[in-house]
This record gives sequence, C-alpha cells and structure tokens, in this order.
Amino acid sequence: SVDIPDRTVYIISIEIVHWIAPTLRIHVRCSKGTYIRSLARDLGVRVGTGAHLSRLVRTSVGRFTLRDAITLDDLAARMEQSAWTQVSIHPDVAMLDFDAVIVAEPDIIDWARGRMIPAHNASGVVRVYDADGRWHGVGRVEPTMDSVQPVKVIHPEQAGS
Repeated sequence: SVDIPDRTVYIISIEIVHWIAPTLRIHVRCSKGTYIRSLARDLGVRVGTGAHLSRLVRTSVGRFTLRDAITLDDLAARMEQSAWTQVSIHPDVAMLDFDAVIVAEPDIIDWARGRMIPAHNASGVVRVYDADGRWHGVGRVEPTMDSVQPVKVIHPEQAGS
C-alpha cells in the first residue's frame, strides 16, 4: 500500500474525443503537477468500473506544442548537417510569460557579480535584459526591497544573443 499525498490541481477542461465502450479518449487541459493516470483512476472509481491509461500524449507544455516537436532521428540528422540553428530556440522563449526587467548599464555589472539590482513594477520570477535587449538571466523579485535577486546569470555571449 502506497500513500499518495493529496495535492491541489486545476482541470481547466476535459473534452471527450472518442468513445466506444470500453475505451474513452479525452483531451485534458490542466495545471502543472496533475497526474493524468490518477485522473483516469479517479474517473473509474467514480463510475464504479475502474480505469487505467493505455496511452498518454502530452500535446503542450506552456507555449510549446507537439506541432513544434521533431523526432530524435530528425534532430540527429540536423546535428550531423550542422543545422542546429534550424531546431534551436533562444533559452528565454520558455519564459516569455514572466515579467521582464530592463536593467540600466551600470547595474549589469552588479547583476553579473550576483548582486541584487533595482526592479520596478515586476513580481515573482523575472527575465532580465539590458537596454539593447540582450538577455542576462533570471531573477526573483524581492518585493520588500523593490529589487531583483539573481537566480541564474547569463552572459550574452553564452545565450547566443
């Protein structure tokens, strides 16, 4: 017996895609941390029959979708052709939903040394750029100090700016 801790998750939508007994195919939009296998089990308990997954396909994570994906074979072929730029994206693309902080030139030096820098009108995890749009990393806003604490400092030459 395994104790599975309860956690709060959000089911945004469940759509029945296909139903021929005993097989049900659904499309679920949900918050991170949702265990779809547990959802299947819970649905089975609810209808009194039991249920399990025979297939699970993650169609999106954040702004990335299955349509954006390539196969490992295709990736390997492109790497052999030195075509990395055809399949790579800038690392900050995954964070475009977070606030951006534009840092004044004098503060970039402090940022690069791991020191807090001023931040205004931002909250939580933030992307940090200089006035020319070069990415300098990720920080966390310290609201009581109106400043950003570096979490990951990226020098522009490392980020492929």
